[in-house]
Amino acid sequence: MINIFKMVVYAFGVFAIVSCFNSNAPTKDDDAQIQSLPASSNQMAPARGEYVTRNAEFSSGSNVNNSGIWVSGKSSIEVKPDLAILRIGVETEGLNTKEALNRNSKYADAVLKYLKQNQVGSDDIQTTNININPRYEYPEITGPSSKVRKQVLVGYIVNNSVIVKVRDIDNLGILIDGVTEVGENSIRVNGIEFTKDNIEPFMDDLRKDAVENAIDKANQFAKFAGVSLEGLIHLSEMPVSSYPRGDMFETRAFASSALISTPIQEVTLKYTLDVQAGFSIE
Repeated sequence: MINIFKMVVYAFGVFAIVSCFNSNAPTKDDDAQIQSLPASSNQMAPARGEYVTRNAEFSSGSNVNNSGIWVSGKSSIEVKPDLAILRIGVETEGLNTKEALNRNSKYADAVLKYLKQNQVGSDDIQTTNININPRYEYPEITGPSSKVRKQVLVGYIVNNSVIVKVRDIDNLGILIDGVTEVGENSIRVNGIEFTKDNIEPFMDDLRKDAVENAIDKANQFAKFAGVSLEGLIHLSEMPVSSYPRGDMFETRAFASSALISTPIQEVTLKYTLDVQAGFSIE
């Protein structure tokens, strides 16, 4: 009885193995798919090459942001300034900070009073910083066997920096002389800058000329390269730059007459605008 049971189990196991083997066998459709695949790695190489080529062509096409023709355009305009930025420093010394500050306040107040008396508004006067620094001297001290220099604190220096907007440029020289007179030897003129109070009135012309200049360049490049421009794909502008044309100062005349002031030569400002433009091509 036991032998018969073992034979039945054995027969059932053989049947299950054969069934699994038949289910994994390829069908006619599978045969067709197998025959269509490359037989070796040599046959697969052209397929990969074609894929890479198609992607390379797409990467160099007009869908990429930096494709096409990119140019810069420039425009400029010359105008007369209507505003001068005068940078004044008041520098004083004292044996201690209190003494140095009191002296500085005395001359700074005199300068501010003079400016306001000469049509400079309070809104056009701005204190930018005040610095207090120790002042040292290095005397030579003779020792038993050598000479050395020792650092000695001898006082303090106070610097008060002020920016003044001068709208009456014709009287700028007289204003500088008046400031140096009331401030005496404490005054430092740290620089003068000429500018326009408002540049918006001529910004439209600057932008128009810069864009037209960029379009002309792009058309020239397209002509030389044998391509055609399709359209504008990018346009940006850089901050406007300016610089004076002509010498700001003339040689100061040495004379005793109070009527002679520091001569300021009239300058012209040149404003320049740069734009960056990109064009697609076909």
